[in-house]
Amino acid sequence: LGYLTSIVNTIALMCPTPSSFEKTNGLKDAINEKLLDFLKDMKWRDLFQNIIISLETEGDAFFQICYDSTKKEYYLLPLESSNMVEIKKDLLGKDNLYYKYEKTRTKTNLNIDSGVFEDSSYTDVFIFTKNGYYFYNGEYPTTTPTFIPNTPLMGDIIPIVHIPSLTNSKKWTGFSNIPAVSYFDVLNVLITQDTDRRLINRLAGFPRLYITDGHIDKDKSS
Repeated sequence: LGYLTSIVNTIALMCPTPSSFEKTNGLKDAINEKLLDFLKDMKWRDLFQNIIISLETEGDAFFQICYDSTKKEYYLLPLESSNMVEIKKDLLGKDNLYYKYEKTRTKTNLNIDSGVFEDSSYTDVFIFTKNGYYFYNGEYPTTTPTFIPNTPLMGDIIPIVHIPSLTNSKKWTGFSNIPAVSYFDVLNVLITQDTDRRLINRLAGFPRLYITDGHIDKDKSS
């Protein structure tokens, strides 16, 4: 399972769908079948969509490696890229030491004094590091964080799959540049121009007269 990160990164870049696997790539039939089963189990088509959207709009895609003790299987939980607030790197800027992830939730409580239900927002903090992650409950900020360890099979890996964008990454921050920035503004301009053109065409087909700083004499007008 320690190779899960590299496997997912490779799959993300090379094979959008399971049908992309070809025997000409040098994969043995047994390995090919295992990879296809792996993609099917992890619902790769849904994950791939999530990855592409995150890479284009956020620059990075993140997944938490989770274990379902009931089903006895591992799965990838998509994380909101915008909620990943920090990636701490070592002094050389090569290895990631931990990932800091924040998630805001709303809880409805009854105000005993007023008898009114009130919504309160809490920000939970997750620190993903080697061997597991720490959970800081935003509702009880003074309490000691809970540590959730990796399973023995996961070993000492950071339970995060980080897929960076193909654009130049911001080395010391750990985050990637956002590809959509290079074309999104241009796209907005084209949409605006197209909207203006359609409005002009509609007005040309159904002209309307407007009077500014004046009035119409209904008695004398026909």
